[in-house]
Amino acid sequence: QPHAIPDGESASGAGRGGTGGFHLGPAEARRARTCSAWPLADLRHHDYYFDGFARLESRRGKSWTGIEFTFEGADGQPVATYLAWKGSPGVAAPVRAKGLVEEMQPSDGGWWRVPTRTTAELKAKGLALAETAYSLTVRLWLDLDDAEADAWFDDVKVLDMKAGR
Repeated sequence: QPHAIPDGESASGAGRGGTGGFHLGPAEARRARTCSAWPLADLRHHDYYFDGFARLESRRGKSWTGIEFTFEGADGQPVATYLAWKGSPGVAAPVRAKGLVEEMQPSDGGWWRVPTRTTAELKAKGLALAETAYSLTVRLWLDLDDAEADAWFDDVKVLDMKAGR
């Protein structure tokens, strides 16, 4: 469904295979983090499929990009977070409370893909989804540490697996 686009921009030809994609940057900073977020409300279960691709162009310094799926409680606070990330050489993995953080898998054309794609797989890897979640927010990240970089995203998906049965 269409959403208002926060920080960043839709960029034609910037996606995988020359299709449109989403772009954060160019960005240059001593220390900065930018994020574009889309809230998806009214979750009734924990049976979802996630996917997405990211590409990072780090021209100098340390930077990372990521696709994050955050389940939130009635108070809007995170109850579980899954972050798939990729960083420039020497960057330590980001940390998330109540979360699972995984490095993205390589894909074609310099793109990286979300490695774990179902809530059942997330639970098997130790992500606790026992609390009731009322909403899900998808975040696209670009983090800079005395760096200059761009990040692109394509084919980011959240699919309700129960609705497909």
